[in-house]
Amino acid sequence: MESKRLCARCGIDRELPSKKTKNEVCRGCRVKVEHVIRYENGETCLAWRGDFDRDDNPVHNGQIFMAGQRRCGHKDCINPEHIE
Repeated sequence: MESKRLCARCGIDRELPSKKTKNEVCRGCRVKVEHVIRYENGETCLAWRGDFDRDDNPVHNGQIFMAGQRRCGHKDCINPEHIE
């Protein structure tokens, strides 16, 4: 019998086989966060692991970190080769 409970991290309902399940977080919250993202075309983005502002720009000590347009299109990328 399956029961529906809330994920301890994000609060979204999820199906569990029983209340004895050790993982109290949903599958999405258990996903490993990658620091380096490699694409099929050979490009490599470096993901920012710090804070963000309202526009999803990387922020460090209250200032935008590595400001500029990213040619890769990912606002959280801090690969210096991608910043114009």
